[in-house]
Amino acid sequence: MKRARKAWKEGNDESMRKRYTKHKKVKRKLEERDGSMASLIKDIESKRKIIETKLQAERERNIGVLKNQKEFLDNYMQSYYERIRIASRKQKAVQKAVKRAGKAINTLFVVGFPRSATREQVEKVFTAQEGFEAMSFNQKEGKSPIVFARFHSVQTASKCLADLQGFGFQGQTIRLAYAKYELQASRR
Repeated sequence: MKRARKAWKEGNDESMRKRYTKHKKVKRKLEERDGSMASLIKDIESKRKIIETKLQAERERNIGVLKNQKEFLDNYMQSYYERIRIASRKQKAVQKAVKRAGKAINTLFVVGFPRSATREQVEKVFTAQEGFEAMSFNQKEGKSPIVFARFHSVQTASKCLADLQGFGFQGQTIRLAYAKYELQASRR
């Protein structure tokens, strides 16, 4: 091309002039295209950065949501395992009751209440149970109370034994067993 330009400048060769002007037009178009490409590239880069920041914010939000879901599931599983432990304790208590079915009566012997427990507080625990009829509350000074609770039938007594075995009452765990003798109907 240099030779064509030189020949065009020295002489008045029309074909060389056409080639040179064509070359110049093409060069100008390429420069314009390169300029517009550079601006397009800048636009694309700026849009890419905006999209990346939006994606990063979305990821962080999703991570926060996932952490909350994980905490919820962890808490749920802990309570689930706790419910399983309680159910297994109740099942063991019922199995023990079934083994002693020949000895089972409708009166329960209950210990483990704190010294500060009153008759009314203890009675509230048993009145919530199905089939409760009467109870005897015996407490000697400075000692924990001993309670006998009578129920309508052996089945309701067994259900109460299973439900309340290991029940927490004012920081103490109460224990239940079938009494050796029936509680008389006159006591309440």
